[in-house]
Amino acid sequence: QSRNSFLRNGWQNITDLEWWVKPVNPLSILLPDRLQLLHRRLPDLPTLFPEKNNLIALADTTAFRSWRETYRQDKNYFWFRNISGKDEISCSLKLIHRKKLLKELIIGDVRTNSENKSFIGNSLLMLESIARKSFSVTFLSIAFNTKEDSVLPAIIRERGFRKIEKKIYFIIKPFASPKEFSVASNWRLFRNDIDTW
Repeated sequence: QSRNSFLRNGWQNITDLEWWVKPVNPLSILLPDRLQLLHRRLPDLPTLFPEKNNLIALADTTAFRSWRETYRQDKNYFWFRNISGKDEISCSLKLIHRKKLLKELIIGDVRTNSENKSFIGNSLLMLESIARKSFSVTFLSIAFNTKEDSVLPAIIRERGFRKIEKKIYFIIKPFASPKEFSVASNWRLFRNDIDTW
């Protein structure tokens, strides 16, 4: 609600996080949550690995991830990880309920050292399969900066995610290196960044 006030004070709305969704199992609305199935298929907090891209993103350290875990008291957070040779990818996941029946698994904090479209696409396919077979997920969603300079936006579209009208404004006021920070394609942003930026 404060966006216009920020803009009047010299902040810049350089991009927005767009929401994309994909149905995975409509039958999940008829069944109780089976979180144990998700926990069984999805690992605990993964170890760190290097990222290849030079996008502006939250620092990824053991201390930071541990700090984040301390305020996640419920059991609705999960992690997905896939490794193939030197290619690695991980993302955090949060399960929420919409309108009491719909079960949404939000994808966030995607970390990868790969630009291999086949590897990243197959990893998303694996995640979709896990979500579908758990019978606890109606649809997957991801809110991210579709202008980022990587293969991720194209892969999300190729995997059949559809854009919805919902979006989250991202506004900045650089104190240094304004050129670098004011370019939307330089930023990697997800829904789970909202509580930390």
